[in-house]
Amino acid sequence: MPSLDVVFDALDRCEISASEFIIALITSQCYQGHHHRHNLILHCSSIFRILLHHPDTRKNLLELSVDILKETYHQELHVLASEDNGWHFGASSATTKQMEDF
Repeated sequence: MPSLDVVFDALDRCEISASEFIIALITSQCYQGHHHRHNLILHCSSIFRILLHHPDTRKNLLELSVDILKETYHQELHVLASEDNGWHFGASSATTKQMEDF
């Protein structure tokens, strides 16, 4: 791998941190078709795994992952239990069998 000093120098000259660069690259509409954005998104699973196994980020990523899962489950259960969804599940009046099947 080539030295990243040139990249670090460019970030310093632009007065932007590496995290600000990545956030802007992913979220700004003007970079939507950029090949570096595409590459970053294409390899996000590998990046996540590296961060997950890094001792400085592991705890925060695990906590974040749990929070995201809880939020997702909550939203999905809310949709499923909604009367507007055409199917209403009343947990307080459900049988054990219905809860297991749910």
